[in-house]
This record gives sequence, C-alpha cells and structure tokens, in this order.
Amino acid sequence: MNEAPAPLRSSTVVAILLRLFSIYWTVQGVLLIPTAIMSGTLSGWLPVVANLMTPVLYGFLAFLSWIFAGAIATKVAGQGDPAVPFLQISRGDLFAFGLLVLGLYFFLSYLASSVNWLHYLAIKGPESIGAGNPNTMYELSAQLIPCIAGLMMAITSTRFGHRLAGSRGGKQAAAT
Repeated sequence: MNEAPAPLRSSTVVAILLRLFSIYWTVQGVLLIPTAIMSGTLSGWLPVVANLMTPVLYGFLAFLSWIFAGAIATKVAGQGDPAVPFLQISRGDLFAFGLLVLGLYFFLSYLASSVNWLHYLAIKGPESIGAGNPNTMYELSAQLIPCIAGLMMAITSTRFGHRLAGSRGGKQAAAT
C-alpha cells in the first residue's frame, strides 16, 4: 500500500541543491582548517588567523545557504512553482543521489593523488616521512582525508539522504 510520491516542485529541487552545496562548502571549509594551522606552525600565528577566515567564510555561507534554502528556492522557482513531473522520486532519494554524487566527486578527485603518495611512501619507506621533507605527511593527509571522506559519504549516502529529508530542513524544502 505504498503511495506514489507526489511530484516534486521546482522549489524543492532548488532547495535540495542549495543544501547539497551547503554540505560541500562545509566539507571544503573543514578541509582548509589543517592548512591554516600548518601555516601558523611555520611562520607564526598571525597567518593562522588570516587563513582561518576562508574556512569560516565557507562555514558561514554553508549555514546561510542551509537556513535560507527554502526562501531562495521560492524566489528562484517563481510564482508558479511548477511541478517536475518526470522526477517521481522522494526527497530522501534525491538527497541520497546528491550525496552519492558529491561523495564520488571527492573520492575520485583525490584517489589518484592519494595512491601516488601511498606508492611514494611505500617505495621510500617510513623513514622518508619527515626526513628532509617535513610536509610529506601533511601532503599525504591532504589527499587521503578527502578521498576517504568522499568514499564514506558515497557509501552512507542512502542512509544520510533519508535522514536529511526527514530532518526539519527537509520538511521546509517540501513546504516551499
């Protein structure tokens, strides 16, 4: 006795896309934090404060786009807010698909360089970490962390997509 999901409105699709960009901006901001901290250990703490402004800006934009996604989507969709009839999928499925694409993007974007660094360290041995190049471990982690995070996001996309759709933000998107 499953009912077919109601056709999605254009504003709902726009709100979901804005919220996916919000997640993307949050991940990008978090990934920039180690860079900001490393710059402080190399040249004092003033650059840390300056470099932390970028992750803070990413976080602020992510927060605003998440909170105001419904209002922005309503403005973008216009007065008619037409239904998207060919998308007979639920909000949860759309969120899951978006998270899957975002996770695969991060995973595939960083996979080659991660494998390259792991290969380099396997050939040079563990003693090459820090010996003559103190940034080796940092450069490896800068590639490996988003690669692993993307893989984890892709694997858990269905579960988190449906949670996001069921959250307060997901219900607001349906109301727009």
